Amino acid sequence: MSLKDKIALITGAGRGIGEHTAIRFAKEGAKVVINDIDIDHAGRVFETIKKFEGDAKVYQCDVSNKLEVEYMIKAILKDYGGLDILINNASIVRNANANEMHEEQWDEVIDVNLKGSFLCSQMAMQAMITQKWGRIINTSSYIGSFGTTGQANYASSKAGIVGLTKTLALELARYNITVNCVCPGPTETPMNDFLPPQILDFVKTMIPFRRLATPDDIANVHLFLSSEKSNYITGQLLTVDGGLSLGFRGV
Repeated sequence: MSLKDKIALITGAGRGIGEHTAIRFAKEGAKVVINDIDIDHAGRVFETIKKFEGDAKVYQCDVSNKLEVEYMIKAILKDYGGLDILINNASIVRNANANEMHEEQWDEVIDVNLKGSFLCSQMAMQAMITQKWGRIINTSSYIGSFGTTGQANYASSKAGIVGLTKTLALELARYNITVNCVCPGPTETPMNDFLPPQILDFVKTMIPFRRLATPDDIANVHLFLSSEKSNYITGQLLTVDGGLSLGFRGV
C-alpha cells in the first residue's frame, strides 16, 4: 500500500506507536513530518528514517497549544506545499483515582489527548479541503469504551475522540476527506512501562492471542486507513486489541 509522495504529519512520533508509524510510512514512500514535544526522541526517529534514505523532517510542537499548532501547520505547508495525512497520535496519562485526581491532572490529559486532536485536525483540514483529499486518523483506546480504575481523565479523553471522529467524518466527507479512529488495546509502548510485569502477564491472559499488541500492529492499520484502499471508509472505529473487548472467552 504505497504512500509515495504523500505528506503525512504524525503527532507524538518520538516513541511507541507514533515512531513505528513514522518509520513504516517513510518506507512506503511518504514524506513524513515527525512531531513530538521531545526533540531528542523526534531526532532519533529522524535519524532512523535517514538511514534508509527516507524523507522526513522534525517539527517540535505542543499539540495542546493553539499557537504552536498553527505555526507547525503553516511551516509544513510552506515546506511541502500541502498536507495529505494527519495521524493524531500524541497522548499522555496522568493516573489517579477520581477522588484524588487534581484538576491539573485532568486538564493536562484532556488538553493533550482531546484538545490536541481537535486543534491539529482543525488546522490540517484547511489544506485538505483546498486539495479535495485527505486522511485524518485519530487515536482512541478500548479504555474509552470500557473505562479503567485510575484513568477517569484518560478514558474521558479517549471517549471524546470517538465523538470528534464521527462529527468530523460527517462534516468533511463532501471534501473527499475520510476521518477514522484506531482504538488500540494494551500495546508494548513506553506508556505502559509503569505497569508491573505481573499485571502485564495478567492482562495477556485476558487477550485471546495471549500477547500485547506491538506498535507495528497499530502502524499497519494506520497504513491501511491512509491508503487509497480505504477510500470509502469514514467515521469508523477500528479496535485493534487482539479480541480483548470480545468479553469472556471461556476456558
